[in-house]
Amino acid sequence: MNEQQNYAICVRNEGYPASLKVRKLHRAVPGSKARASGHIRVIDGPGEDYIYLEDHFVPLNLPRSVKEALEAAAWDKAEPARTLILTAGA
Repeated sequence: MNEQQNYAICVRNEGYPASLKVRKLHRAVPGSKARASGHIRVIDGPGEDYIYLEDHFVPLNLPRSVKEALEAAAWDKAEPARTLILTAGA
């Protein structure tokens, strides 16, 4: 994941079934040292960051307009969750 890819979608939850939901979009922490050991640091729940296996996620290159829309919609102070779950038809 490079510095521009600051979002990642969960594609596997083996080993973390209670913590990770497949198709959930997370903010990834850029520049994290976790990558050196095959891990990724993501923001989950109410703003806490956690380290998971990198192969459980696919990094996303989102256009600036999409990033801004996500920030405005889901990361709003009134919204406690800091992740989005993408579903069919969404």
